[in-house]
Amino acid sequence: MFIFYFLLIFLAFLLVITILSSVIKFSLLLTTRHKYETSLLIVPSILNLISWSIILYLWSITINHVIGKDIFTIIFDKILNLLSLREIIVSLLPTTIIYLLIGLILQALSFFSVNIPYRKIKNKIKLFINKIFKIQLKINEDVKAIVISDDEEKLNLLNSFIASIFTFSLVFFIITMCFSVGHIISDKVMTLLKT
Repeated sequence: MFIFYFLLIFLAFLLVITILSSVIKFSLLLTTRHKYETSLLIVPSILNLISWSIILYLWSITINHVIGKDIFTIIFDKILNLLSLREIIVSLLPTTIIYLLIGLILQALSFFSVNIPYRKIKNKIKLFINKIFKIQLKINEDVKAIVISDDEEKLNLLNSFIASIFTFSLVFFIITMCFSVGHIISDKVMTLLKT
């Protein structure tokens, strides 16, 4: 049973990383006009997922201290129409804005990991293994030179921040649409249960 849960969690993780890397790739393409390879976006996607997970965890703890309810209870009450968000919006807004800005900055910084010269690091590791263990790896002269190709484009701070805002907006739009669909379905289900 443990293996089944592990595989299920691992599959969900891979699915989230794949979707997130696709969104990041699209955002960076729009802001830099440069198409990054998918392999370069794995590390930014993982860093992005970790940073937003930490931000959401801290945000939910803060909301729990300020309002006295956890975020899942608030969302569930809103879906079932047991709560009006107008009652708690004044308490939620300042905290949410602060954590949102921190999350956008961390996300922009996570995008900078596309500037890491992965090919150069891989080639250095190959040469190191070759020297230490005397293993004859297939290393051509281009690899020995260990240069980054000229077509690799460095991501700057402005493009990274714009891509971060665009990525957040796109993900927020998708989550809002799913939440709206869930709200409509719950309204219909509650109407059917009442009749």
